[in-house]
Parts: sequence; C-alpha cells; structure tokens
Amino acid sequence: MLRKLSLHSNSLNGTIPTFLSKCTILNSIFLHYNSFSGTLYPVVSNLTNLLVLNVAGNYFSGEIPGDLPKNLRFIDLSLNSFFGDIPKNVSSGSQLLQLINMSYNRISEEH
Repeated sequence: MLRKLSLHSNSLNGTIPTFLSKCTILNSIFLHYNSFSGTLYPVVSNLTNLLVLNVAGNYFSGEIPGDLPKNLRFIDLSLNSFFGDIPKNVSSGSQLLQLINMSYNRISEEH
C-alpha cells in the first residue's frame, strides 16, 4: 500500500532494492542526493503507477530504461552517470510529462 517513498539527502548506498518493484501502488520516489548506484532497470520499469521519479545526485549508470512508466509526470535523473539515447517514450514528448531533467549525464537524443 506504499504510495510515496522519500529517502532523499541521506548517505544511503548500494542498488535500489528489488522488492520496490512489488510496490505497484507507489506513485512517488524521492531518492535524490544519496550514493545509490547500479541501474534503474527493472525496478522502476515495473512501477506502472509512478508519477514522480527523482534520483538526482547519485551514482546510477547504464542506459535509461526504454520502458519507463507511461504515467510519469516528473523525471529528474540529473547528476548521475547515465549514457546512451533518450528513450522514445520520453523524447516523443509525452503529454503527461511536466518536467524532465537529465543534465550532467552522458545522454544523447535518439536519431
């Protein structure tokens, strides 16, 4: 029944626990300014009700999952080590998205 997870600005590290992918009602995740690492996939991809994802200021790496939840309205992936292309479901300008911040990564726009 967890709907909002806010653990920002702590000294948490390691990967996102996989049990979070079972919190299917979760609509907001605030993990910014910690020391998390690893990838966002598959944990975030399974959260179909997610509206807000803020993981800025961590050590996440890899490509941004192409199957991010379609209901996302706020995405902040800044200050990490993501690389590759911006996923089509983000770059195509979803009508629901209100904020996208991918600054300070190694991301390019898909051609």
